[in-house]
Amino acid sequence: MNTSNSPTTGAGAAKNPADPVLGEARRAAGDVAAEAKTLAKDAQAKMAELADDATQQARSFAETNKSRIAEQAAAFSGALGKAAAELEQSDQGTMARYARDVAHGIDDMSTALRERGVDELMQTVQDFARRQPAAFLGAAALAGFAAGRFAKASARRPAGPQTGDGTAGDTDFGAAGSWRGTGHYAQTERGH
Repeated sequence: MNTSNSPTTGAGAAKNPADPVLGEARRAAGDVAAEAKTLAKDAQAKMAELADDATQQARSFAETNKSRIAEQAAAFSGALGKAAAELEQSDQGTMARYARDVAHGIDDMSTALRERGVDELMQTVQDFARRQPAAFLGAAALAGFAAGRFAKASARRPAGPQTGDGTAGDTDFGAAGSWRGTGHYAQTERGH
């Protein structure tokens, strides 16, 4: 005869008092898991929406600046063409040829910027980077250097009103000195 206090199995088995609690815990865990899945899907949808918005804004920004850059490139190409003509007149044919070649290249780039969409331009750049990685890195470094110089030069411009000679008016830039109407940066002494 079995005298142990172990529960019996079968139809007449006594129920464990923890069973209802375990069942409720399992249902709660299932509810939490379902809610977590719903939240994850919602977050993923929101992230995709934000990414699409950012992509559209980047495209719009690129399209706007593409036109501006194309105009500036065309103007620069024209200036190089004039410089090439002047070089030819002063018997510097080799330099004139180089200047004209660069002007044609810039003019071609300007035309491509005007005629192609942003996606097509990006594909062209990616293709070039795959075919000529060293040239691409060199061009990227040169572009970065030029952008840095441009930013540095732009930061030095005085923000004051312009006078008739193209220089800034009497605008004070703080303790280090001030701009005067002469267009020169004058050091000033301040008692600090």
